[in-house]
Amino acid sequence: MINARRKWLRGKRGIALVFVMIVMAIALALALAIGYMLFSEISSSRRSTSVTQAFFAAEGGQEYARRLLDFTMETFSVPTATRTAEMNAYAAKALAGDRTNDDDIGVLRDFVPGFDQFLPRNEVAISAELGEGDNTVVYEVSYDFTPTDVDYPDPADPSGAYVFYYDYSITAIGKKPYSTLSGEQKTQLTGSFEVTIFHPSFAFYNFFTVRMDYNGSQIYFASDEMLAGPVYVGSRPGFAGDYHGGGPTFTDQFQSTWPSYETAKKIYNPVVQWNEEYPPLWGVDPVPTPQNSFSQSRVSMGDLAGAGDMSPLTHEERRENLGLIPGGSSPPEGVYWAAGDGTTDEGNNTEDLLGGIYVYGDVDQMRLAANGNHQYISIRQGGEQTIIDINNAAGTTTVYPPDDPAKTYEGVPNGVVYVDGELDNLGGDQDYAAHIQRDTQMTIASDRGMYLDDHILYEEDPREVDDAQNVLGLFSGRGNVLISDDAPYGMTVHAIFMAASEDHGFGVENFRYKPPSGPLNILGGIIMDSYQAIGTFNYYGQQSGYYKNFTYDYRLLDREFAPPFFPVVEPFVGRLRSINRTDWAQVIPELPEA
Repeated sequence: MINARRKWLRGKRGIALVFVMIVMAIALALALAIGYMLFSEISSSRRSTSVTQAFFAAEGGQEYARRLLDFTMETFSVPTATRTAEMNAYAAKALAGDRTNDDDIGVLRDFVPGFDQFLPRNEVAISAELGEGDNTVVYEVSYDFTPTDVDYPDPADPSGAYVFYYDYSITAIGKKPYSTLSGEQKTQLTGSFEVTIFHPSFAFYNFFTVRMDYNGSQIYFASDEMLAGPVYVGSRPGFAGDYHGGGPTFTDQFQSTWPSYETAKKIYNPVVQWNEEYPPLWGVDPVPTPQNSFSQSRVSMGDLAGAGDMSPLTHEERRENLGLIPGGSSPPEGVYWAAGDGTTDEGNNTEDLLGGIYVYGDVDQMRLAANGNHQYISIRQGGEQTIIDINNAAGTTTVYPPDDPAKTYEGVPNGVVYVDGELDNLGGDQDYAAHIQRDTQMTIASDRGMYLDDHILYEEDPREVDDAQNVLGLFSGRGNVLISDDAPYGMTVHAIFMAASEDHGFGVENFRYKPPSGPLNILGGIIMDSYQAIGTFNYYGQQSGYYKNFTYDYRLLDREFAPPFFPVVEPFVGRLRSINRTDWAQVIPELPEA
């Protein structure tokens, strides 16, 4: 009995031990499972953290690369030595798409300083390592540029414009390289932009100045000033703010030979508003300006082949073009509108219009008027007055000479009125409501100074008439274009002003001594070598002269619209269209096949 009981107890103990061992095995399995789950969660969390850190590293690199692209492209500048043959070669290589030696993006590599340094194609352009040890993250960024199309010059476009279109991509890779749970993420940004390379008329500019100073004192773009067209400054520009944090506004492209906005002259902490579509371009090549108006002189005498010829005229050339007796003496002073027959020095004695209107000698007064289809130009030299009536609808020109009877000619002048001397008292005839007839496109040029003493108004104001065609250019070849000191209060002129020879420009005569005269209302643009000033101001307001009320004529953005034979920028210039972001994507790697 006792032995049997002992055997039964030993059996029970064995069963209990087995049971305990089973329970312990289950507990161990659960502990291992829970531990593995915890380890997996911790590893997953760490990996997720690494991936997140890598992603944001890629994002940071992407943002920096985008800003570097914008900043580098702001130095886009066409070298002044660039010629048409070179532009044709650039265009052909871009269209061919041959990536050998990056010839297809030659315009970018050659016209953007530092392009290969900052924006190398399909190489690691930017890399950075942040943090240390297991917390280190790295990003690497590369660029690619692909030309998609090129527009060659339209034969009807006098600017000879080439337009290059590009797609770009920025690829950024973020890494967590020094961790056992490393992560890697990739992002890609794609977009497009375009550059236009062309010869604009100087009338294209809203404001153009080689030197932005007056007698050595910096001139500033004022805090409340808005310039609505292209602006060029060939020296250090100045920007003024106000006490409310404001600054000037540029609604089109600003270009300057100065290296950067950061080193420009600034007062009162201006907050400048730039155009996002046409970002500012800094460090561009200087744009040379014509130092005389000899080209317009030739055109006014009918020598269209001499358009663009800036060489000095000889008296022999003048006499030949005017149809006077050949020789080396100067032509007689007077107004010439028709060719001479070569037998006298009177000129104007054939039935053929000269081409334009040429005046030899100083002009005491010139008055403009518009009435119906007629454009009137009245020219007074000394005690003699010549009236020219241009009928744009009939295509005829009637001239009322000082002493002879009126005579009507078939045809109309080519749009250039040239004074081979100084032009005083230019303005609109006060007896007429408008002075530039709706169909008239005219350039009035003078060899020396030009002085305006009265309003000049378009018959059709382009701000009110969408398809207005009337336009006036005023150009002094070797002098200033000035509002005279006896001009009226609140002077208004619809025209593009240009005085670009050295030390000359646009301004107001004796501006320091002219009583406060309200606004100077300009519809058009101003192109000059150096600013001549229009008035003075102090804390209390206007002290003398005028204050600016300049409005850009938007029609001049059309490269084919300008006053006839207005000076043209001889070297190619560049215009950068906005760098657009068209798509962003996180690049997710494909899973390996099972």
